[in-house]
Amino acid sequence: MGAQRTGLILLLILCFAVVSISQIGTVKAESIIYIRADGSVEGTDKIQREGNVYTFTGDVFDCIVVEKDDVVIDGAGYTLNGTGIGTGINLTGRTNVTIGNMQICGFEHGIQLQSSSRNTIYGNIIVNNLIGIHFVGCVYNTVFDNVIAYNSIYGISLAGSSYNSFFRNDIVDNHNQVHCWFGASNIYDNGSVGNYWSNYNGTDTDNDGIGDEPHFIPVTNIGYELNDTDNYPLMEPYIIPEFPSLAILPLLITATLVIILCKQKLPKTPNPQSY
Repeated sequence: MGAQRTGLILLLILCFAVVSISQIGTVKAESIIYIRADGSVEGTDKIQREGNVYTFTGDVFDCIVVEKDDVVIDGAGYTLNGTGIGTGINLTGRTNVTIGNMQICGFEHGIQLQSSSRNTIYGNIIVNNLIGIHFVGCVYNTVFDNVIAYNSIYGISLAGSSYNSFFRNDIVDNHNQVHCWFGASNIYDNGSVGNYWSNYNGTDTDNDGIGDEPHFIPVTNIGYELNDTDNYPLMEPYIIPEFPSLAILPLLITATLVIILCKQKLPKTPNPQSY
């Protein structure tokens, strides 16, 4: 059952990735979108502001630069699409910004923080970027309940960044899951639950869903290496992605038709009562 659930989640992520790539190839990028320090939005009509909450009203097709602290950016289930370059959401120097409920794909950096602190990234699907989330000189940020998958260089990159927390994330088949250098420790569990790592090979002898052995994350510093630790690695993915976009429907319909056709072609099992 666990293997079937894992396979379903990976299939859904892969389907989303295929759809995202096809969309990126057919959409022309706009100019950079700004959330200015005065709260105004420039560069799109698909982000609606209500107080300090900024909500997507449709898919967005370019980079977003956030210049204001203490705001919430709610993707409302829509997608932030890139064309293979730039940064999806740039939080350089920001504090107390929350990013949630969106898919981010097709950028050099899905989300980038430089000299940023106490920001929250949750409930996102961050796939098919060069680097999923990139931290430079950051402290005390929290990342949870995200799918970070199929990013071609790093899923998470931390440079000179410490005391950032990651838990209940599905970290799946990135070329390098996490790359951390020139920093002190970051935290990969909340004291009872860690993350799902597709490259974790531990056991779960008591069947509580938590690996018996820790998962180690290497940290490279000048002249020596050490390990950060996920003390409670999950044995199965935590999140089943939801895809509100209608673009996924053709793939799901096709898969359903294939299953139906295969079942129709299978020989019927004789009814024992007919003999």
